[in-house]
Amino acid sequence: MHDATAGVDVQDDRIECDIWGWAGGFTSWLIDHIVIPGSPRERGPWEELAKLLARDWPRTSGGAMRVAKVCVDTGGRDTASVYGHLRHLRDPRIAPTKGVDGWNRAQPVQGPTLVDALVNGQKLRRGLKLWTVSVSTWKADLYRRLWLGRGEAEDFPMGWVHLPRGIEIEWVKQLVAEQLRTAKDTFVRFTRPE
Repeated sequence: MHDATAGVDVQDDRIECDIWGWAGGFTSWLIDHIVIPGSPRERGPWEELAKLLARDWPRTSGGAMRVAKVCVDTGGRDTASVYGHLRHLRDPRIAPTKGVDGWNRAQPVQGPTLVDALVNGQKLRRGLKLWTVSVSTWKADLYRRLWLGRGEAEDFPMGWVHLPRGIEIEWVKQLVAEQLRTAKDTFVRFTRPE
């Protein structure tokens, strides 16, 4: 593994963080899945996230690695509060993100654009740099890598998504919960089954 990244999902009563290790060809390993309980409107869960992101993560080959980049999904119900807390953390590794529908294979991540950030109802100068992510493009790539065929014994192809033994079934279900909808032989978008 070369580097580690973190993906953060903000829910009404918790923050969930996945730590991923990466190697060539987008080969990935889920290193850990951490749930930080508490309302993301409060400062406590964000302080716990900061402590988590300051940790070292062991390499299987020895030594340790740090999280190089953090994407935080800001598209929840209380976006302004999330913006404010992220601005307060002042961690240059954090990239606030917002998923957008549609396909953009040329530029699946765009930005940053400045958005207003509020803390305790007051607007902060210089705002927050927000990145938009073409969700369908990334999900199609993830699903492609999840379907890669495995060779003999420990022969994993480049791009393989390694999941640890003991990962919660609910986590895996959430990873693959959406399916691609098409209309007249054209990809539309990923949606949850009805």
